[in-house]
Amino acid sequence: MTKEIPQETLNFATSAMTLWETYLEDPTSYPYVEHLRGDNGTVELRDMFAQLVPALDAAWEVAEEAGYVDPFDFEFVPLFLNECVDDELQVKPDWKEVVLRNTNRS
Repeated sequence: MTKEIPQETLNFATSAMTLWETYLEDPTSYPYVEHLRGDNGTVELRDMFAQLVPALDAAWEVAEEAGYVDPFDFEFVPLFLNECVDDELQVKPDWKEVVLRNTNRS
């Protein structure tokens, strides 16, 4: 018998996998990440991406409330990584303003 995974856990896992997949699909788009990978290794880098999930989910909520309709995985996550995350994989303090500025284009 398989235990059902709580929805909150599934949501976190989906966001984390989407962040990681976005990076893996085109690592050259995120040169700052490559230096972190070299310095820390893949396992720690993956953990660093997982730490971004709460901010990503909060940013997605802000974007949706602003009327953003583009896909989460193919449009929003790359935007988040490119515009809301700094060279050390930390969320920029002005992430909310950045999200609103970039999502009001839709």
